[in-house]
Amino acid sequence: MRALVLGVRKVVLAGFAVFIVAAYTSVAEAQIFSFDDLIAKGEGAVRFSLSRVDSRIPSISVTIDIYGKITELTVVRVSRAVSTLKEMGKIASADIPQLADDEWLFEVNLLSSGGSVDAAIETGRILRSLGATVKVAEGMICESSCILILAGGTTRLMKGYIGIHRPYFETPTKPLATAEVSAAMTRMRDKLVAYLSSMNVDRALADDMMKIPPENIRYLTPADLNRYGLLERDPVAEETAALKEASKYGLSRSEYMKRKASIKEVCARPYDKSYADCAAKIFSGNP
Repeated sequence: MRALVLGVRKVVLAGFAVFIVAAYTSVAEAQIFSFDDLIAKGEGAVRFSLSRVDSRIPSISVTIDIYGKITELTVVRVSRAVSTLKEMGKIASADIPQLADDEWLFEVNLLSSGGSVDAAIETGRILRSLGATVKVAEGMICESSCILILAGGTTRLMKGYIGIHRPYFETPTKPLATAEVSAAMTRMRDKLVAYLSSMNVDRALADDMMKIPPENIRYLTPADLNRYGLLERDPVAEETAALKEASKYGLSRSEYMKRKASIKEVCARPYDKSYADCAAKIFSGNP
């Protein structure tokens, strides 16, 4: 596995880019600046468009790909792109008024060997506010601070390589006492614990990250992810969504759970295009 991961890391480290991609059938593709020119210069770039999911319950879908080193520019570009996409969404929903009040579907793909802890935390918070689904696809990597972005997803699809190690500090310009280094590491751990706790992830993840030297990487197993609470679905977000959906269809919680179980048996996979229509019929009592 290590050889495969190293191969992917070479691709990631070869250049930094943040892509924001999607497709909307009635709105032309938008781009903030010349993507190819910036990539040629080795700079980060953002590009995007929208897609409208054509089902009985219309919605807008956006895909965000975050590649390479995580820096302050990652936060700026993702924030700017989300703002621009929302403006485009107003245009997209003009001919279908109900789209304006519908929740957007944000899907984020990660391929990064890490970078700034602060930038990763801010990016993770943005994604949490969007209710984003965050993916590490098969064969892809999410290492170091990248896991903090992953934690921000309300839904997490994790089939790639997810690795952790202790965040490191830059070489100081003057000698530091052991007490100063200890204090800095304590502050870092507290920052990680506070953020992960706000994402409903176990503080044990922060503790274990701080035990692993920066030059090493420990790749997490499915059992590790489960133990840390990096679950496919954030439990608080899942409960919130269940209460909202039950209220929408006027169902008691027990009846909602019965119909939810029926949906799992009858409908296609959750990420299939026909799933939303199938689920809506069962929730409304018209299977």
